[in-house]
Amino acid sequence: MGLDGVMMSWTAVIPVKRLETAKSRLGATDDPQRPELALAFALDVIDACLKAPSISAVIVVTDDQEVIDAARGVSICPEPVNGGLNRAIAEGAALVEGPIVALTGDLPCLTPESLEYVLGLASQYPHSLLSDAQGSGTAMLLAIESRTLKPHFGTKSRSEHVQAGYIDLALETSSEIRTLIAGARRDVDTPVDLWDALRIGVGSHTSAVIGRQS
Repeated sequence: MGLDGVMMSWTAVIPVKRLETAKSRLGATDDPQRPELALAFALDVIDACLKAPSISAVIVVTDDQEVIDAARGVSICPEPVNGGLNRAIAEGAALVEGPIVALTGDLPCLTPESLEYVLGLASQYPHSLLSDAQGSGTAMLLAIESRTLKPHFGTKSRSEHVQAGYIDLALETSSEIRTLIAGARRDVDTPVDLWDALRIGVGSHTSAVIGRQS
């Protein structure tokens, strides 16, 4: 329910950078498994959004043709040239009216259930965020009115967003709830992150890639 007691319908915006340069800390530059995993992470995020009842539309901001070809059931927004993550999110947000959630494309543990729970929490605040597993970054950024979404992704983005007035949903809940939404916060940048994601449980696309690589 929203602030006025009405059920909310959210639009998800997911920026996905070119696979050839994505997840640089996950493997060597010429490692073919790295872009394959980056695509799998993004597709698992997309699938979770498409299956979440409160998500009415999904916009993927990208200029990678492989991502465009693989992402089904979404709208594609061209990524601004040399714009970076914040500009990419802003570009997608400009197409949205009403509630918006901007998600990073590296949350392979995200499930429709955990996303629904986050959206339910977010509906109580005009602006909110879900900090990442490390606690210093941002996994999701949410606003009841899309035009007010102001992304500050980058180093220590959680602090930037909190200073801008966003409520960190991960800290506004009990320890039991934090356990329930742990997968929604588990971004993957390094091999250690991936190990932890596999411990929590990943989506079908990531699972399939890991199975082929084993």
